[in-house]
Amino acid sequence: MVLVRSDQPEIQLQALRTALSLSLGDRQADLLIATAGVAVLSPVPGSEAERCLQALRQVGLAIRLDDPLARSSGHPDAEVMDHSDFVERLATAEFVQVF
Repeated sequence: MVLVRSDQPEIQLQALRTALSLSLGDRQADLLIATAGVAVLSPVPGSEAERCLQALRQVGLAIRLDDPLARSSGHPDAEVMDHSDFVERLATAEFVQVF
């Protein structure tokens, strides 16, 4: 699992690259996005981050948001989770990479 909690575009791009790399390899990695990281779903058009999101959508990666308000600025394929479910998902994950 890859958790994006940073609001810094460079760190968000690293998270997208990691999620894509894992998902194209031997381990599908869900992408969880905390409130501060929601901008990862609105990348600059034509950017590497936008291409990563498109590829993640094509491989069917689960994208889950912690903040219900994030859907309005978010990704059409993102699932908004209750905070307690979001935390539970993190707590029970086999592995987590945090960005």
